Amino acid sequence: MKAKTTLLRSASLRFAVVGILFLLSAQGCAPATIEPAAPAELSVKQTDIAKATMESTARAAEEKTPLPTVELPPVDLDDRQLIRQGARFGSLTPQQVEDVAVGRYDPNYPSCGEPSLADLPEEGGEMILTLTYTTPVMPERIEIYHSGQIDGLRRVEALNAFSGLGRVLYESGDAVTMEPLTEGACSERLVFPGGTDFEVDTLILSFDSPAAAAQVAAVELWGRLEAYVNVPVFWRAPLENTPVDLAITETGMVYAATEPNGLYLYDFEGVQFKEYSAPDEAQLTSVAADLFGNLIVTDSTFGWFMVISPEEEQLAIGDADSCLSSAVNPADGNLYLLKRDGIDVFTTDTAELIRQMPLDAAGAYAGLAFDPQGKMYTLRDFNWQPVLAQLDPLTGDELDGSPLARSSQGEIVARDLAIDGNGYFYVLFQMNTGQVAVHKLDSQVNLVARFGGLAGDLEEWEPGVFMDPRAIAVDAAGGFIYVADGFGGSAFLTAFLTE
Repeated sequence: MKAKTTLLRSASLRFAVVGILFLLSAQGCAPATIEPAAPAELSVKQTDIAKATMESTARAAEEKTPLPTVELPPVDLDDRQLIRQGARFGSLTPQQVEDVAVGRYDPNYPSCGEPSLADLPEEGGEMILTLTYTTPVMPERIEIYHSGQIDGLRRVEALNAFSGLGRVLYESGDAVTMEPLTEGACSERLVFPGGTDFEVDTLILSFDSPAAAAQVAAVELWGRLEAYVNVPVFWRAPLENTPVDLAITETGMVYAATEPNGLYLYDFEGVQFKEYSAPDEAQLTSVAADLFGNLIVTDSTFGWFMVISPEEEQLAIGDADSCLSSAVNPADGNLYLLKRDGIDVFTTDTAELIRQMPLDAAGAYAGLAFDPQGKMYTLRDFNWQPVLAQLDPLTGDELDGSPLARSSQGEIVARDLAIDGNGYFYVLFQMNTGQVAVHKLDSQVNLVARFGGLAGDLEEWEPGVFMDPRAIAVDAAGGFIYVADGFGGSAFLTAFLTE
């Protein structure tokens, strides 16, 4: 098998992605099961086209030499960490035929391949089929379902459309695995090993002619998520209501705020250490902890923030109208309040306003966090194309931004952000293509690990899996990661133990 690494069509292959995701989920990583969609049929005369396609296939079988074969190990279909998916979008050029070989192979579908292509010239030159997939994976297996001997296949390429990295997996004459089919209209499938060291979300197939491309019914991509790990759940405690925010003290105690005015303190073993009282009219919006372990809580009803000692003594009150998130800068000890149109900075001992910093009005922001050196970060455009943005703590200007999304269709929603004492980022997602809640990134925003599933229904909502995650916190050592989620009247605070 040849393996040629290239930089393939990085500019022209950033496709819009539409369709359906099919996952045999990782443990704690299982979206809802969706029935595969049948391949799209074009409006053509089916009887004449089917006859022409069969005749073309028969001629190809007589004129071509069969492909050399190679044995591949069997696939363990019970492996829950293996993702199997059909293409979400397909484009066949130069004829610009859309939605070809989209979805997974459906044995109940009465035809195989794309019969409408039989009307195209048989000697039409090279045909390029480009297929895009919902979830980028480290590919282990690629299966091409077709109606007969597909000897016109020239080349198979794997590509990451986000980075532009690509690799040729097959060229004409290479050995493949051919497996006969006993169900459905297709008679055979070709199987290739994945063989890349990067995630793949695009496959490119090259054919000698339209007749060869017409035989392809589906191209399935099998693989695993990069850097997915199983992090054990240390404990899971029920919350009284839907969570709002989490904060962690220097000593590892965890503050949890719930709708509308629940306020609790937990120790690292999940014991509810204290419950704070709040006005019945209050609508809590965020919590933070200062350098002395004091609790800072913001409220939308009264439009203030309050600094409260561990003994529940009120220390200071300030203006927090329209606050979305809050954090204390370890470099100066000041409180930073993320609002809809900017960031306000206050002292924590006297609640004195120090400065106000406007933000780009075109952006939408969620989460606010500081690294140990006092660098400030937030999630910009969190519900469209999330960007981990570094902001100047003196002016609010964006200094740097690293995209977290790999799709232009809005499947990725980042909810909250935390940073440990070693400078690692922890991004909490409500939705993404891999259905993994927590992504751990290094200081260069490279993916280090991801864990914690996103559930597709209540039956999958078990410890370590989240229905609607709202907030994340991490201790200084990065050993304990806390996630709060809630749905349908139930809510939980979950602690992961990484050590």
